[in-house]
Amino acid sequence: LTGDEDYGYILEVDLGYPTNLHENHKDLPLAPEHYNNKLCTTLLNKTEYVVHSRNLKFYLEQGMILKHVNRVIAFDQKPFMKEYIDFNTSMRTKAISDFEKDFYKLMNNSVFGKSMENVRNRCDIKLGNEEFSMKQAKKT
Repeated sequence: LTGDEDYGYILEVDLGYPTNLHENHKDLPLAPEHYNNKLCTTLLNKTEYVVHSRNLKFYLEQGMILKHVNRVIAFDQKPFMKEYIDFNTSMRTKAISDFEKDFYKLMNNSVFGKSMENVRNRCDIKLGNEEFSMKQAKKT
């Protein structure tokens, strides 16, 4: 995998963390995992670890061992935000005032934040001031 393919892959794998890597990786281990709702890095072997193919390639280049591939999901991938990000970056470099610089920086940061946002725990709230609209809201 070169990293610029038209298809991306999310894999569920079992990874081994060889002991000969522990000394070099002890300060910043590879393949972080969630333990008790916290993101932690450990030198332990990983089971059922979900990873993008690019990250997996990096982990293997660093010496981790792929023990088993459990599942794979393939999807179309392309840099669909590249033009927008590049535009904001170029405008930020051309900006004269601090306001403009901060504005274009925030435009990129907000898109990133919204793309990472967890929307599963949201609830729908409907506002109405008429009896009809309240009856409609109860039906949905």
